[in-house]
Amino acid sequence: MMVTGYLTEAQYDSLSQLPVVVREFQRQSKIAPYFTEYVRQKLNRLSDSLHVNIYEDGLNVYTTLNSKIQVCMDSAVAKHLPELQQRVVRKLQRWKEKNEIPDSVFNRKAIVQDAFVALNPKNGHILALTGGRDFKESKFNRAVQAPRQPGSAFKAFLYTAAIDNGYTPVSKFLDQPVVVNNPDGSRWDPENYDHTVGGLTTLRDGLKLSRNLVSVRLIQEIGPSVVVDYAHRMGISTPLRPFPTLALGTSEVYLLDLVSAYGVFANQGVRVEPIAITRIEDRFGNVIYENHPKRREVLSKATAYIMTNMLESVVNGGTGGSVRWKFGFQKPAAGKTGTTNNYTDAWFIGFTPTITAGVWVGLDDPKYTLGRGESGSHAALPFWADFIKAVYDSLRLRGENFQQPPDVIRLQICQDSGKLATNYCPRVVEEVFNIKYHPTEACDLHRGPNRKKRKRQILF
Repeated sequence: MMVTGYLTEAQYDSLSQLPVVVREFQRQSKIAPYFTEYVRQKLNRLSDSLHVNIYEDGLNVYTTLNSKIQVCMDSAVAKHLPELQQRVVRKLQRWKEKNEIPDSVFNRKAIVQDAFVALNPKNGHILALTGGRDFKESKFNRAVQAPRQPGSAFKAFLYTAAIDNGYTPVSKFLDQPVVVNNPDGSRWDPENYDHTVGGLTTLRDGLKLSRNLVSVRLIQEIGPSVVVDYAHRMGISTPLRPFPTLALGTSEVYLLDLVSAYGVFANQGVRVEPIAITRIEDRFGNVIYENHPKRREVLSKATAYIMTNMLESVVNGGTGGSVRWKFGFQKPAAGKTGTTNNYTDAWFIGFTPTITAGVWVGLDDPKYTLGRGESGSHAALPFWADFIKAVYDSLRLRGENFQQPPDVIRLQICQDSGKLATNYCPRVVEEVFNIKYHPTEACDLHRGPNRKKRKRQILF
């Protein structure tokens, strides 16, 4: 620098006397370290086919990450994870005192972890991802490496199978106790989350309020193997056990798969495989790899829209209602909560026409639970709600409506009979139907004031 004139000789003499301080090279990315490691693993798998050394060849790798959306995700996690951790520690502390668990074991097992994924449902781009609370402590990516039971978040596939096979949102099932005989000879007596029962319940209300007994009766009628087929078709890659318990999400899934599968609803029935890398160039700017979205229609537009409309009910007044009344997100949105036995896993998967995102929270060791009351709506939904609100506010996204396809119609339905409403029906609701399966009979429960009762003929 002195030779080229950037330093005077006096400056050179002064600076050359100072000790050389070497700063340790930080490999970890400060932004989205779990996503960065996920991309590195993808590159490792591509290196042989591309005949490149990903560490030495000076490649330019273009990814799908949106740093603004990642910041929104990180902010939501930073806000809600410490709060959840405090609640869980308090609950586990009481359990520890009863069971005399050593402090060393308790402190290691009581760490709450999270996983969070956001996708663009139209092109499959992974916009943001986190796989745990601290990348420095654990490189294990729970978004793509940890299969967990999804609980009621799996019900979306059950109801999709029903709607796609001629059932409608007004089809009714008993919300009453049911006994299931398992293949091993044991009995299963499922219960609703709140341990209550009801009467005849529409599929819309069964999904909206996450009524387990309705779901169990539905899967017995449709068949578990049919539900397995729909789940795999929509993007679930893990093996699914084809038993009635599947209705309540007892087979493990990956978060990334689940979020991608919900993207089928947002994308009008088209499945797009998630991608993290869009393009790779060599050091000279030559494109050596391009990743184009892989699309496949797996549902009709009508089924996708009807399911979306039913999942909107979950957010507008069902188990996910706090998205509206507590967190104040008012743009069109749909989603589903999920809670597993003993509050081991809590989920919320939600979507808008623009973004599909899902969050899981729990402890790595499934023997330890989040504690009573830490359901999907209470433990996981707040992450999603603050995230999606921040994304729409920071990116100034418009609140687009979900597009209703031409083969879906809206009809006025009598809530009592489930048939077309007349002027005399006291409780009427507007409902959506696939034009192939819509009701055609008028309500016969509510007669008009001038309708004369037919006289009974008496025979002797």
